[in-house]
Order: sequence, then C-alpha cells, then structure tokens
Amino acid sequence: MSGRSGRRGFDPIGNVVFCGVPLPKVRRLLNAEVPSIQGNFPLTVSLVLRLMLLVAKSDNKQDAEDKVSQ
Repeated sequence: MSGRSGRRGFDPIGNVVFCGVPLPKVRRLLNAEVPSIQGNFPLTVSLVLRLMLLVAKSDNKQDAEDKVSQ
C-alpha cells in the first residue's frame, strides 16, 4: 500500500504504520532511495474555456483573473 500520511498543505510531516509487513521489507523500504516524481499539467482547450467561463461569471473579476493566472 502507498499513499501520504497527513493533510496536504497542512501537515509538513506524516506517520507511516507498517502492519503485517516483515521486518526485512520494512528495513528495505526505509533505506531505499526516494524515486523522483514528476507531474504534468495537461493544458487543454476544454480547461482554458472553463477558466474563461469562471472569470466571466465571477462577481469579483480581478480576484478570478488573479486565481486563473497563478
């Protein structure tokens, strides 16, 4: 099982509980190198149109534009 412990953006660290995992495997997991993780942000026409609609329908145009341009 994999995942993150803690709430993203709120907890700087989390705890992991190994339940039913043999000790040699726990040692291997603790000493293993962390793989590099690379995300992607698929910019699509649909996303751009939805963002434009968000700005157009917003009561506070400046705030919406600021959020979209981040």
